[in-house]
Amino acid sequence: MGRAKVKLDLISNSRSRRITFEKRKKGLMKKAETFKILCGVDTCVIIYPMRMSGDGLVQPEIWPPDSKEVERIVCRYRSEPADRRAKRATGLHEFFASRKEKIDAELAKAHKVNWEAKYPVSDEFLKDLSDPQLRSLLSAVGDRLEQAKTRLATMKEKRRVETAAPSDQIVSSSGVDLHASNAGFMQDGVVEAGPPFEFMCQQLDQSMSIP
Repeated sequence: MGRAKVKLDLISNSRSRRITFEKRKKGLMKKAETFKILCGVDTCVIIYPMRMSGDGLVQPEIWPPDSKEVERIVCRYRSEPADRRAKRATGLHEFFASRKEKIDAELAKAHKVNWEAKYPVSDEFLKDLSDPQLRSLLSAVGDRLEQAKTRLATMKEKRRVETAAPSDQIVSSSGVDLHASNAGFMQDGVVEAGPPFEFMCQQLDQSMSIP
């Protein structure tokens, strides 16, 4: 059984925060040294210590301890083209953009799972239908799609007229009251539409008896 994921947050207690800082700093320096020895690559760590009131100018702590070696590694990094450095570096913008992309993907996956659980339409359901039933279902879906297109066109026209000439009573150029024509489709600005699967079942129940 794996360990539970620890929630990362700023340590509010200053003493505990300083102890954690010193402990983690030593561990990071040790890992950098081990990484350089095992892989034989230039490695540099620069850590600014925690600023305390009255500390004045704060000097960073470095690894390797030789400042000339640190300067050499930094100069090597800066000598590379900017586009090449950008591919190997991760800034705050890139970090949050990557995080947002991951969260959006997780939300989309959750929405898909919820939708499939709420409206379970499987191949088995369609396989058990006869040809007339399939044609009836296709017709019902087509009618539903046309209704949705009509509602969308009505909403777009209503918004266009409101933007062009705002008024308490909005009337289209043909003299049709959009509020009245749209009354059956909207209530308090929300489109009233039943679940597609329920609509299909209702249409099938009215037109035929499913075995």
